[in-house]
Amino acid sequence: VVTTSIGADGIGLADGVQALVRDGIDPFAAAVVDILKHPDRAAALGAAARRLAADQFSWTSVAVRYEQLYERVRSSHQSAGASR
Repeated sequence: VVTTSIGADGIGLADGVQALVRDGIDPFAAAVVDILKHPDRAAALGAAARRLAADQFSWTSVAVRYEQLYERVRSSHQSAGASR
């Protein structure tokens, strides 16, 4: 639930919603201590992160995105072929 901006890159985490994103030793350590002192907050962040993972990275959602990508590529090739 605590990560760095590099660790969160490309995942779509929102700081304070699905995780605490902190760079640097002191801010990272302070966030870890904060989470340990506030288990309810840790649980809320964890639940939100789990929802994000299920929504963005389940096999179903990945398959849908690949299908959409395939259709865009296919359409662009068809369009390019029609303009020749």
